[in-house]
Amino acid sequence: MAVSDEVVFRKSDYEFMVEKIRLSLQQKGQISLAEVRDLFKTSRRYVQALLEHLDATGMTVRSGDFRKLRKER
Repeated sequence: MAVSDEVVFRKSDYEFMVEKIRLSLQQKGQISLAEVRDLFKTSRRYVQALLEHLDATGMTVRSGDFRKLRKER
């Protein structure tokens, strides 16, 4: 699954990460890039691309340094 021109995840990894982010957001209400980076023990580069992709697809919305689930319309 391509999340940017430079970052691609295997479909199973992408789905796993998206679900973990969704669950964390449902529990805590918001999550920072650093928290996601630590959650997956990966680099900022990959997490930033993933979070920007989730913003672009409408799952999340950026609010300062945090992401929140986009409210359903």
